[in-house]
Amino acid sequence: MEFISVEEFLEQPEEVQEIFLSWFNENVWAYDLVQEEDIIMLYKDYVEERISVEYDSYPLFTEGQLRRFIEDKTGYHLEISTEFGTGFYIADFYKNNKSNRPGRMMIKTQETDLLQAYWKVACEIAKESVENGKNN
Repeated sequence: MEFISVEEFLEQPEEVQEIFLSWFNENVWAYDLVQEEDIIMLYKDYVEERISVEYDSYPLFTEGQLRRFIEDKTGYHLEISTEFGTGFYIADFYKNNKSNRPGRMMIKTQETDLLQAYWKVACEIAKESVENGKNN
């Protein structure tokens, strides 16, 4: 299974990490992955000892989790596709349906790996939340 590593997570500013941790703790499922020190485990095994994922443990985000994070934070439906000629992923957001252009936004990721494209978009959304003073 592919996921965002702890190192990639820790590259983000603390405020952005807090946005991700808050969302993860509110939306975690039993079979999501968590890393504590060098041990990767299922969340259901992790919570036998603790209540939530905190600063000495980290969520290991997958594509599906990042997609849910992005859609939850923006309130938009996300469609991701590759740009013709470059292979870079483009995140296209829209309200309700594709024809609703006034509620549409787009982020070009400059990424050719889908997991990294989701991560880049999720980090942008989290940074916007920090800038707008929204902690969740």
